[in-house]
Amino acid sequence: MTNEMQDPVEAAFAQLGIKREYNLGDLVHWAGELWYVDGWRFDAQRTEGEAFEDIEYSLSRVYADGTWNDYAEVYQDDEELRLVCRAEFADEFIANNGMDASGGRSAAQNATIIAGVMAMSNSGKHAPKAVGSAVRQRERDELSRRKAFDKRMDDLLDEYNALVAAGELAEANAVIGRMRLERFIFESGGWVDDDNDKRR
Repeated sequence: MTNEMQDPVEAAFAQLGIKREYNLGDLVHWAGELWYVDGWRFDAQRTEGEAFEDIEYSLSRVYADGTWNDYAEVYQDDEELRLVCRAEFADEFIANNGMDASGGRSAAQNATIIAGVMAMSNSGKHAPKAVGSAVRQRERDELSRRKAFDKRMDDLLDEYNALVAAGELAEANAVIGRMRLERFIFESGGWVDDDNDKRR
C-alpha cells in the first residue's frame, strides 16, 4: 500500500473513465516529431446541453531549434499523439536510434530517423519493447561473457595447480601471468571467448 494520496482531480476524472495515458518525461510522437511530456492538466468544460472532459499535455520538442514551435499543448484524444517509450527509456531510445538531441544534427537528418522509427512502430514493433529487448539482450551478452570468463579462469587455475603439483613452477608462473592479462582485458570490457577461443 502506498502512502501517496491520489490527486482528487485525477481521481474525479478516473471516475468519469478518463485516465492519464502519459507521464512526465515520456517520449511521444506527434505532428511528425518527437516530444517529451512536460506536464498535463485536466480540462472540463460545460455549456448548456454539452459536457467536455479531457486531459491536455504540455509537450516540448526533442529537437528544439529555439523557435516558438518548440512547445505544444495537445489533448490526450488527439489521434496523432502516440507513445514512443516511457521516460525511463527515453534517453536510451534516442541514443540507440542514432538520434542527436544536442542540436548537432540537422532537422532533416533527425526527421529521416524519426520517420524510420515510426515506420518500425507502425509495422507492429513497438519502441518500448524494442528498447527493453535490446537492454535484455545486452544483459544476456554480458552474463554470457562473464560465465565464459569464469570458466576460462577455472581452467587456468586447474592448469596452474597441476603444474605446481608437478613441480613445474616456471610454467605455473607463466599461467599466472596469462590469468592476470586476461583479467585485465576482461575488466576493460574487451574479453571475448567463443568456440574458436578468440580473445581481444
